[in-house]
Amino acid sequence: ANLQGKMTRSSADPVVINEETIQLVPDAIMKIHGEVTIGMDVMKVNGIPLLVTISTTLHFAALFELKDMGTDTTVVAITKMVNIYKARGFKIVGIVADNGFKPLKTNEAFTALQIPLNITSEDEHEPFSERLIRSIKERSRMVFATTPFKKIPRRMTIELVKCQEYW
Repeated sequence: ANLQGKMTRSSADPVVINEETIQLVPDAIMKIHGEVTIGMDVMKVNGIPLLVTISTTLHFAALFELKDMGTDTTVVAITKMVNIYKARGFKIVGIVADNGFKPLKTNEAFTALQIPLNITSEDEHEPFSERLIRSIKERSRMVFATTPFKKIPRRMTIELVKCQEYW
């Protein structure tokens, strides 16, 4: 009884994530939603580019920080996104994006992924990702308004925006 509250807490064993700890998606869901179409766009927050992706049927959103707006950087982020879906057993049957992603059609690394890329016409936007971007920006503004700061650092901005994708 004398030691309660006076000892340091012992740390728990770290969680190891490997193929055995990943839970598979139930067969009923995979049968209906196993093939996924992705909508994507680039969102800028305070000049920081973020790749926004959303699956049209699952409505699973993912944000990836882009170091620059280059095609190679975008392909690295798309590859990360593809690997997330593949780890759970989903198959990406197509990506829908606006006209800004046209250079991906000639990029060797992207064509190696063997995912069809559907580009919208010149003056159109991809509706799923555009709606998600509006929602994320609105939520981010709301959270930032509750902070006592006038400015926040770049990393904090990125993490604040990334937290809004899970709402």
